[in-house]
Parts: sequence; structure tokens; C-alpha cells
Amino acid sequence: MKKTYVTFLTLPVLILIVSLACNLSGGPTPPRAVPTSPELAQSVETTLQTVQPDPTSGKLQFTVTEAQMTSYVNYNLRQDFEPILKNPVIVFQPDKMELYGTIQSDSITANGQVVMSVDINDQGKPSVKITEANFGPIPVPTGLLTNLSTAIDRSLSDAMSQNNSDYQLESIKITTGSATVTIRKK
Repeated sequence: MKKTYVTFLTLPVLILIVSLACNLSGGPTPPRAVPTSPELAQSVETTLQTVQPDPTSGKLQFTVTEAQMTSYVNYNLRQDFEPILKNPVIVFQPDKMELYGTIQSDSITANGQVVMSVDINDQGKPSVKITEANFGPIPVPTGLLTNLSTAIDRSLSDAMSQNNSDYQLESIKITTGSATVTIRKK
């Protein structure tokens, strides 16, 4: 009798777990198609190598499109994130960057989205704030978003402190479809 009762309770729990796993499929998708190509990826490196300072202000300024950034990530950084994130797409919206992709775990595959903004302080250090993230249809809790933002800020700060450049970031202006970066002499 007890075994039948346990089996009877196990079946609905199993059905609930399976249906939850099935419901995780799907999720957010990019608002528009973003083309990728090796040439677009290479154009990012070419832009960075050929940008010249403005003769009067001494500032460097360059613009990248979401197609260039998505291509760069797909063709140059894939090995860094591919075990977790597949088919990344970067979309630039006014004052924010959105990262989309397929997130894979052992038995669950779902579309994911991370929305972030970037500010530059007076010392030229970027600060990333993740304002929204979704795993399939499930939003990521705010506390976790704060922790992720802090971890990204630390990583960026460490990477920038190792770079002994004569230049520092002044601004990043994100508009629909592109981002313009301005760098100034220290």
C-alpha cells in the first residue's frame, strides 16, 4: 500500500518536472536579424588598427555596428563561451546592448537574453550594469544580476589595469544598430 502511494505521488512530480523542462525551451529572440561574416569580423580589427586621432582634440573615435560585433564574437571569441552559449547575437538599442543566444545545459536548451548598459567614469573606467536577463521564459533574479554586474566590472578593471596605454575611454554612445567609442589621451 505504501509503495503504491509513493508511486502515485512520484508520477505527478515527474510529469511536472518534464513539463517544466519543456517549457524552458524557447525564450527571448533578437528583435531583428543580424548578419555575420568573416569579413565583418575582420573589419573590427581593421578599424581598430587604422583609426587615427583627431588632429585638434587628439581623441580617437570609431563606430562598430551590431553586425560587426556579432561577427567578431562569433568568429574570434566562440571558444570562450561556446560550451554554454551558442549562436550569440549582439543588438544595439539606444543606451543599451542586448546579448542573445542559445543557452545549453545538460538536458535543457533555451534562448537567453542579457540586457546591459555601460557608463564610463571620469578615470576612463567602464561600469557595466546588467538590467535584465532571461533564461527561456524565466527572468533572472535582480540579486544575481547585481552580482554578475559586479563580476564583469572587476574583470574589466583588471584587464584595463594591465593595459598600459596612453589613452583611456571617454564615452560609449550606443544607438540603434551601432556603438561609437571615444578614447582620449590621458
